[in-house]
Amino acid sequence: MVKKIGPFIKKGVITVNTTDTIRKAIETMLEKDIGSVVVIDENQEGKAVGIITKTNIFKELLRQSPTDGSKLILENKNCGDIMSTPLITVTPDTPYTEAYDKFKKHKIDHLVVVDDSEKPIGVFSIRDIFLILNLEGFM
Repeated sequence: MVKKIGPFIKKGVITVNTTDTIRKAIETMLEKDIGSVVVIDENQEGKAVGIITKTNIFKELLRQSPTDGSKLILENKNCGDIMSTPLITVTPDTPYTEAYDKFKKHKIDHLVVVDDSEKPIGVFSIRDIFLILNLEGFM
């Protein structure tokens, strides 16, 4: 029997809007002690359009010259400017083997779990794959 990711997803997606500043994304991630936030577009009725991870933020800071100053970057750039797109999504019924294939193919660590209307309902990370494998006795 192939395990589905549904029971392993982290529910209660933490989101930011495309127009929020990078500072808002960082503050949210620190406050919630999470490594990523899902980016939604208010103009598309809350549809998930991207994801921001710690890696996105580090890359953006490194892209800027030292004279730009990190404060300017954090205040003057929006989440929509640095989010990873296209958003790679799965559903709760996705087999974990398919999720693993998406992690490998797209070289990512987080998949956004969406419902039938493409609204985000959870996040599934590469670490969750290890949890499944451990439960199955592979580790």
